Amino acid sequence: MLASHWDCGLRNLAKVVMALGLAQSLGLAQVTISVSSSPTVAGSHGSMNLQLASASGTSPAAVEWILKYSSSDLSGMALQAGPTATGAGKTIACNSTTGAMHCLISGLNSNTIPNGVIATANFTVSTKAATSSTVQVTATEGASAAAATITGVATTAKLTILPANQVSKLACIPASIITPASASCTVTLASAATSAATVTLGLASGSAKVTIPASVTVPAGSSSVVFTATAGAVTSAATAVLVATYGGISTNASLTLQPIGIKTFTCTPLTLKTPGTVTCTVTLTAAAPSGGKAVALKLGTPAAAITLPTSVTVAAGAASATFSIKAAAVTSAITVPVTATLNATSPSVTLTFSPASSSPPPGVGGSGGGA
Repeated sequence: MLASHWDCGLRNLAKVVMALGLAQSLGLAQVTISVSSSPTVAGSHGSMNLQLASASGTSPAAVEWILKYSSSDLSGMALQAGPTATGAGKTIACNSTTGAMHCLISGLNSNTIPNGVIATANFTVSTKAATSSTVQVTATEGASAAAATITGVATTAKLTILPANQVSKLACIPASIITPASASCTVTLASAATSAATVTLGLASGSAKVTIPASVTVPAGSSSVVFTATAGAVTSAATAVLVATYGGISTNASLTLQPIGIKTFTCTPLTLKTPGTVTCTVTLTAAAPSGGKAVALKLGTPAAAITLPTSVTVAAGAASATFSIKAAAVTSAITVPVTATLNATSPSVTLTFSPASSSPPPGVGGSGGGA
């Protein structure tokens, strides 16, 4: 398709030359095409204008040139006719090779092209582009309305490329949470966003217990934005890896997920003369979630005289719960371990149950004498 446009453009130029007669050199007449562009950010789309300049009375009716550029810095180069060309009823055809665009502006008329933007080039800047990239316009040549050749002057320009704005930091506070819970995470860009910047968020594999938004937007003029990472309950320690991507560059942050567990397990008294009751308290590492949290209880050594509930529930929003261990009378001392278990935590206490003291027989331990 491009080749056919190129061939058509050449035929159009040939028709202009044939219709206007034999070529006549203009001697010192010259035509110049220069490049102008605003600074472009690496990893983004950019454009540059090709400006036509010719001496008074020597405006071309057709012009061709070769635009040379660094293919490692710029890609997807495409040119379109500018307002001075379209205003003169001209069209553009370009033939592309690596790092170069050979273009022709012409039309089936003898209208001359005034000075100004003859074409606009659009391109994509590599994220690894140099801070300054050279652009050249060579092999410039025009044809006048009188079918005379107008020589061209080569020009060189430097395209300024700014460092790509990217995610410089992704962090969550706290970095370790006891689930279920949430963490406040902040995405920070390397520099303030010149316009609203949408940062894509994601999770690495194995992070299914965490929920985050699909993206967040950093407002223009700001360099950071905050979002919430919500973690469901886990039964063993896990790590979720959050990923923030902007400008083709990604940054990770780890969020450690801890299961809720038992912080302390205490009983009083630790030694009991039976019969009697021992009072125990289980304290969790965090407040119990909605629905409460059940803690399993178990005697390390079964004893018929000891009554222990199979579990105790810490109410939602509370961090501790109390329960009782009842002991019937025993005839000899026994030692019983009691274990409380929640997820990966299983602290235990050891209780000693002994028989009640016996009253001494009459006369034993007394004082006095007989006749």
